Amino acid sequence: MSDLEPIPPEQAVKMFHDAMLDEHAESTRRSEKHRLRAFLQFCDEQGIEDLTELSGRDLYRYRTWRREGQGDGREPIKRVTLKGQLATLRRFLRFAAGIDAVPATLYEQVTLPTMTNGEDASESTLSADRAIEILDYLETTYGN
Repeated sequence: MSDLEPIPPEQAVKMFHDAMLDEHAESTRRSEKHRLRAFLQFCDEQGIEDLTELSGRDLYRYRTWRREGQGDGREPIKRVTLKGQLATLRRFLRFAAGIDAVPATLYEQVTLPTMTNGEDASESTLSADRAIEILDYLETTYGN
């Protein structure tokens, strides 16, 4: 039927992070790792021990589970946070397809919430000290 090879979710996530070493900054890798932590919690709670068992229904249940505040801090999350976590899950599932852990098109079953009326805009303010750090970094890295 398929050429999928069994793999525990934790091992596939570790491989995903290892693959990111060559192409992504530390901050990106750290964000992706954080975002997939809830997915691993979900797999553990649902008894998903092999990614080849993952289905579109599981992905829908994960979306609902996460939206309702399950995983990590166990509080409901904002739509923009859910969108970021689901986008990371999609990238992970595309990677997992490349290592024969899930069907090639499974990632397409992860739909991302749409943002309206500035929902994807942060209301937080960047501190002056942090802004200076960022500007210093940019000047050092891409300076004149």
